[in-house]
Amino acid sequence: MEEPSLKDLTGVGERTLKRLERAGIRSPRQLALMTASELASIADIGESHALAITEAARRELEGALRIGVMKAREHYEALLKQRKLTTGCSNLDSILDGGLEPAAITEFVGSFGSGKTQLMHQLCVTVQLPEGRGGLAGKALYLDTERGFSPKRLIHIASRFGLDEGVLDNVFSVNVVNSDHQVALLDEVERLVRSEGVRLVVVDSLTSLFRREYPGRDILAERQQRLNRY
Repeated sequence: MEEPSLKDLTGVGERTLKRLERAGIRSPRQLALMTASELASIADIGESHALAITEAARRELEGALRIGVMKAREHYEALLKQRKLTTGCSNLDSILDGGLEPAAITEFVGSFGSGKTQLMHQLCVTVQLPEGRGGLAGKALYLDTERGFSPKRLIHIASRFGLDEGVLDNVFSVNVVNSDHQVALLDEVERLVRSEGVRLVVVDSLTSLFRREYPGRDILAERQQRLNRY
């Protein structure tokens, strides 16, 4: 079922719609995951109004987001229907109970040179595989904060999976210049997911720009707040 638009929500008139769009909010899904105080702050609306809007968004999407009341069996059956994305490595898939979960955040942590960026490139290839081979028949978006993205590496990996350099046409990449740019790109991410069939978003890496721009302990709290919002 198609998700409702912002203007379909109770409490969202033309004036409020313009405020939400100026704040970078394009969908009820974004609202459903925000607190009323956060929405009031970024959209410059009253907190009671913000609360009404976020609650309306959650009511509309409680099935899609699985935030309504449901039996454990219903939850379990919904999980069984989800198609996971293979990493292209059977041992890693086994550790992840079949691969990467959809509509979820998976974080890979390791020391420098441990293969994290290599794995991110491999995922950009495996997401293009048909569902019968563990893929999602979709495209990828690579947000590169460390200048590690390599089209040549994608082509090399693709050959291992029987694909050619056509994989490059299904991967979008962005050189992220600073943490402000990284946060601002969230709006572009949603557009690509909706319009271009992007099924995987890679951020490599999530924290490097924030660590670089907020180095001191005296601004650690500010850095964490920005990361949490991202």
